[in-house]
Amino acid sequence: MGHAGAPCAPEDLPRRSSGLPRLAALAAAGRGHHLLARSGGYGYVSAYLPDDEKIPLCRLRYLGSDTDWGFALYRASSETYDDTLLPDGSPSGTPEQALDYALVLQQHF
Repeated sequence: MGHAGAPCAPEDLPRRSSGLPRLAALAAAGRGHHLLARSGGYGYVSAYLPDDEKIPLCRLRYLGSDTDWGFALYRASSETYDDTLLPDGSPSGTPEQALDYALVLQQHF
C-alpha cells in the first residue's frame, strides 16, 4: 500500500497508462512543461511557466487499475488537493481525462 492507503502504482505504469506518457510528451515538447511527481500511489501534476514558476494542477490517485484513477484538483487558496468529480460526474477516470479537465479549469482562473 502507498501513502494514506492508496495502492502503489507499478513501476512500469507510465509506459502502460494512456495519460502518463502524454505528460512526458508535453514536457518534452515544451508545452507548459507538465511534470508528474510520484509518491506512493499518487501522482502530482504541475505546470512550469517560462519563468520556471511552478503551478500545481492536480493529484492522481492510483486505484489499482491502469485506467481508473482518482482525481483531486489543487486549491491554491488552501494549498490542498480536493477530490473532484470529472465532467461526466465520475469520481475517477483515466489520467488523460483528469489532465484534460485540470488544464481546462486552470485556464479559467
